[in-house]
Amino acid sequence: MGKFSDIRRAEQLVKDKEAYDTWVKKSTADKQTAYKATQTKTGNYKTALEKEDGYIQPFGIDLAKKVFLIVDLPISGTAQTGKTESAATLITAFRTLVGARAAKAKPTGAGNYLVESRGIKGFVPARAIITQKGSKVEGVISRFTNREYSYTTKNSVSCPFGAITGEEGFEMAANGIKSGTLPNDSSLRFTPQKGILITVTAA
Repeated sequence: MGKFSDIRRAEQLVKDKEAYDTWVKKSTADKQTAYKATQTKTGNYKTALEKEDGYIQPFGIDLAKKVFLIVDLPISGTAQTGKTESAATLITAFRTLVGARAAKAKPTGAGNYLVESRGIKGFVPARAIITQKGSKVEGVISRFTNREYSYTTKNSVSCPFGAITGEEGFEMAANGIKSGTLPNDSSLRFTPQKGILITVTAA
């Protein structure tokens, strides 16, 4: 025979399922309205971001070949009321952490290969992702189950990166980024480079 707590849990799960079924049947417009209401309650909006061209040297290619990939680097965008929020300080600190592994300045000098990477099928550059926690909000009601929960706001930004020395692989580069000083209440994670990029032969 089950414990009384198990019975109570089963009753709650039935109520959760009924609430979820009601949610699934809602129109797209009603779901969007509910989502916006949750955003307003938590005060957690998407990070205001724009992009600028940057340059990285991919892993797995001899740096002496001077192959630079053109990538998107994050910059602070203009916050839109009720949609996005500014994280300019976080983005500036993050770009400082990544440093020369994702350069803003266009490489100059003879023999450089500048490759537009954003259209290469199957290729994904290594990325650093920083997440910074904000304030904790109590009394938020789940739009899926109607349960009350607490929520911690956050901003998250990602940036591609590459190597800066010939012997530097993905893990060494990631450790180099982590060795910097993180902004308060923030954490870093990394995703590796994927895909075979390009073969460069001497002219």
